[in-house]
Amino acid sequence: MKKLTFLLLFLITGMISAQTFSAKIISKTKYPWSILYKVKNIKQYYIENKKPDSTGVFHYDMKGQKPGEYFLLYDMQKQKFFYFVYNNEDISLKVYPDKKNKIEIINSKENKVYLPYAGKRDQAISMMNDIERKIGTKALSVSEMNFFEKNKKNLDSLQQVYLQKSKGLLVHTYIKNSKEYYPDIHLKPELYYKDKLEHYFDNFDINDKDISRSKLLLTKIHQYIFNINPPSNPNTAFDQYMQRVDKLRSLIKSDELRNFVTLYLIQTFVNVNGRVTKKLIEKYYYNMPYKTRSQLNVDVILNDLGLLEGEKAPDFEFTDLQKKHHLYDVKSKYILLIIWSATCPHCLRAMPKIHDFIKDNKDFKVVAIGIENNKESWMREHYYYPEYLQGIFVDAKNKWETPVVKKYHVTATPSFFVLDKDFKIVAKPYEVDDLKKVVESLTQKK
Repeated sequence: MKKLTFLLLFLITGMISAQTFSAKIISKTKYPWSILYKVKNIKQYYIENKKPDSTGVFHYDMKGQKPGEYFLLYDMQKQKFFYFVYNNEDISLKVYPDKKNKIEIINSKENKVYLPYAGKRDQAISMMNDIERKIGTKALSVSEMNFFEKNKKNLDSLQQVYLQKSKGLLVHTYIKNSKEYYPDIHLKPELYYKDKLEHYFDNFDINDKDISRSKLLLTKIHQYIFNINPPSNPNTAFDQYMQRVDKLRSLIKSDELRNFVTLYLIQTFVNVNGRVTKKLIEKYYYNMPYKTRSQLNVDVILNDLGLLEGEKAPDFEFTDLQKKHHLYDVKSKYILLIIWSATCPHCLRAMPKIHDFIKDNKDFKVVAIGIENNKESWMREHYYYPEYLQGIFVDAKNKWETPVVKKYHVTATPSFFVLDKDFKIVAKPYEVDDLKKVVESLTQKK
């Protein structure tokens, strides 16, 4: 009898502790697959993919998965997905893609609290952000400032209501750390943004283990680095971005998380400010453990970025028909470096046009470097440009392996680099018309 009782208790306990996640996608469109991911340290990790059952429900066994935020991707082509919170409980949801991805929570204490809160908060934050973006461009109207203050109070009330509702739940931590910091809207723009940046993490514990398993961590980091009054002056943007990155890194205690965040920023800055990407690689990447570094091929990134505006162009030695020269020996207010080839049809069309608008410009000296498989074609063409300081690199097998090509990451001819007197890259125009505009602009600044 005792053995039977024990067996029944074991079976009942096993049934109670079984954790599953199920989602029914209710739409005219059929979704034959879904993929489940978990969030950790601002990255997403694949867990499993599933087909729906005969009733259109996706079922996932969550046993063994750690509490945190997950998301289900159910339309790969259109990137349709939704987030949910798992904390050792059965979860059952209905999703309505045709109704702006509306989610009906059938079963889940955590999500019944968090998903409505997140929806209301995100809507209010979006309106606040719209007004914040205007601060630096124009004076706000009285009605806009009043709306901002009213919405600020509504957000505070929302926080209090859901902090109360979420007591004892994992999402209590998420809600607590979701509180936004808003300065006095009546401050001058520069003071408003300064205050916002200084206190942005006051309500956010970036080192909380639970937070590391939510998308909130990435949202906060991205907002702080890229969205709060993003630097607009190209002359100061690099320094301003680096100040934000260094402050962010100083707040993170875990080496692992700090490295993950840095890898994310290295990749993201490629399309924002390539100089920051290069600096992060130089300053932090090579000090990371090999296992961490191996997650990102920075050689590919550096090659794709090439040389950037604001960087100093590297020196190189080149030879004309008579003697050797160094780029750094050239003295001029501006230098136009042209890397071309006498066998390139586009170059042969471009070079005469460039010569026409720059030959009499006393602010510029032109250094034209031919990269060739042989000298013959270049010998015929270079005589047309006597004002230019010219050189040639010849490689009979592969001209793209020549030193200047490697140093300047040249992938096509002609390539243009406009340098100042200190050899800093001022511009990298792509077409001749763009180059002409740059030359005219710099000449007019006299």
